[in-house]
Amino acid sequence: MEHSDFYNFATHFWWLIFPVGWGVAGLLGAWMRHKRAEQALEILSSYASQNKEPPPEVLALLQPRERKERRSGDRPVQFWGGGFFFAALSVAFAVLYMNKIGGGEHDSQTGILFVTVLMAGFAIGLFLTGWISRNKLPPQ
Repeated sequence: MEHSDFYNFATHFWWLIFPVGWGVAGLLGAWMRHKRAEQALEILSSYASQNKEPPPEVLALLQPRERKERRSGDRPVQFWGGGFFFAALSVAFAVLYMNKIGGGEHDSQTGILFVTVLMAGFAIGLFLTGWISRNKLPPQ
């Protein structure tokens, strides 16, 4: 049976939705930060034209945000949550692999198996990191 070009594209390159989605989310976040800084600059310019001191909250919007130094022992729950997420993805891809989704073609089955192993590796890594960060020895 001959399928359309769009069908072939959608069945062979469905995974592109993830990197494209992350890229769009990153662009949206950058645009929102830009708009927030633009509004803060407008408020600052109005205060400057009136020779008034701007409120510290407006100045804080323009300061680069300091990232709190994360130590792995502070939040092992984040590692566990990520581990469960990737474990669920691994199980989902394993089900796809076992049911021969993708027409049972060798290339698509190999790709699904690769993604299954990759997601399982991420899950194991995150579970181990959460366990180690929770049970780490105190500094000597």
